[in-house]
Amino acid sequence: NDPLIRGIIYQVVNQTELAKENFEKAKEAGNLEAVFYLAGLYDKAGDRNYAIILLEEYIAGGNASAEGYLTLSSYYIENEEYEKALELFANRPQCCGTCLCVLHIHHSK
Repeated sequence: NDPLIRGIIYQVVNQTELAKENFEKAKEAGNLEAVFYLAGLYDKAGDRNYAIILLEEYIAGGNASAEGYLTLSSYYIENEEYEKALELFANRPQCCGTCLCVLHIHHSK
């Protein structure tokens, strides 16, 4: 009966509106992982700006995944917001180093 799990299932079977509805319920209940999934749905629907806002919220909430940092960094780089990407990278929790690889790859394009 967990709206996050229901949202993930609906997302897998391409029921985007039902996924979004369940992720919104999970977000309202304080589940930050739902914010990450919502960002993906909005980006896929073409609303990159709102996806960025959601990812910033997700990271500000603490305990964000490395994938959240990588995704937001790549969005910043695509928008040529290099300082934001570097600041995000500098303030990220320690990880395996893949964040640096992604930043380097995008920056060298």
